[in-house]
Amino acid sequence: MKVNRESETVPFPVSIETRTILLRNAQRRLVFAERTDPRPLLRIVDPSGTAFLVTELQPGDLRHGYGLADQGDGNLAVGHIDLAALAARGAVLDAAFQAEFPLSVYIGQSIRQHETG
Repeated sequence: MKVNRESETVPFPVSIETRTILLRNAQRRLVFAERTDPRPLLRIVDPSGTAFLVTELQPGDLRHGYGLADQGDGNLAVGHIDLAALAARGAVLDAAFQAEFPLSVYIGQSIRQHETG
């Protein structure tokens, strides 16, 4: 059986500790069916300006994550994120990003920001 080594690598420079937490977050949601609201650990920005706040890595395929995509115009999406595709498009990891809040707070802030214009 051929092993896909690419799926074992996160397409952005991420510490082992961060990777472990991202995988644990996914496990809590997927395996234990916990209602979770973790802090995002990664912020990735693509060339269009869309910001991705990543809270999980997909177990078994580290090229995919889960979190928030915010286009900056009020268009938000929460769901799966193809990290490999972002890297291929020239997206960059915001190495200085440190979340202060759980993901729901960032979603609420973005919604309020665009409601008030």
